[in-house]
Amino acid sequence: DINAGSFVYATEWEPLGTLAFGVTYYDYGKFDETDALLNTSGSFSASDVAVSVGTAYFIAPHASIGGALKFVHSSIADYQSSALAFDLGFLYSIPEERLAFGAAILHAGLQLSTFNGVRESLPVDFRLGVTKRPEHLPVFLNFNFHRLQDSEVSLQEKLQQFSVGAEFDLSASLRLRLGYNNQMRKELRLGTAAGLAGFSGGLGISVRGYVVDYAYSSYGGIGGLHRFAISALLAAE
Repeated sequence: DINAGSFVYATEWEPLGTLAFGVTYYDYGKFDETDALLNTSGSFSASDVAVSVGTAYFIAPHASIGGALKFVHSSIADYQSSALAFDLGFLYSIPEERLAFGAAILHAGLQLSTFNGVRESLPVDFRLGVTKRPEHLPVFLNFNFHRLQDSEVSLQEKLQQFSVGAEFDLSASLRLRLGYNNQMRKELRLGTAAGLAGFSGGLGISVRGYVVDYAYSSYGGIGGLHRFAISALLAAE
């Protein structure tokens, strides 16, 4: 019964560049509340919501930076916690090589209030990625490393925390996307079986300024996640 959704609006802001506002939420549904003897005494719910505002602009003809400030709130039954976090990213492109490099720090920040006095660190994620469009081929290829700041794993394990993806231009308005997340596949392995865990795929259709995207991500034996997104480019008067 898990549901999730997001809304993002972006516009040009004259002093800096692009200004964006976003809201993301997760609703985990209802749970039975029981005691140590498994006697049911009621039910409770759990949810997360994040509100963010950010901007991005060019610092050179082929280099840009962006950042976002986020307020995060999480609740489980009668317990609540909130945090303030930020994302920061850098992108450099080489148009003549059809190549782009990126780096990002995600979810850096601190808790403002805790769950019943238990203070926790935020899930900081340092990522590096590269995107390449081969000449004469209608496809974008990308390769990314995740959680490179994790001091609890060896260099060999860090190199296994990667994802790869490809976006194919099937026509002027149709895109096919495929992806694989090696870290997710390792974490979702049940015994010796992983099924299709870590694999994903989707389609994107562009019609008259509107873009409709669908994606499916497999979580192996746990199930899968369907994502739908609708984007619109609003023309200024």
